[in-house]
Amino acid sequence: MKKIHINRASVLEAFKFFLIRERHRHIQDIVQIDLDLGKLSDIDLVADGLDDWIEIQRGGQNDSK
Repeated sequence: MKKIHINRASVLEAFKFFLIRERHRHIQDIVQIDLDLGKLSDIDLVADGLDDWIEIQRGGQNDSK
């Protein structure tokens, strides 16, 4: 039986790997959402109010109110 030694450095490395992987996964999700919304906008399927909601969610200013 092989013993695995877990020390503080190995735990920190594993945690850093996990954080980097999760951050990358979320960035990929955001990019895909932007691409999908761009495709919908190109074919005029996005409702007028949805564009304002997206800008608000992104932290933009909604000047129409």
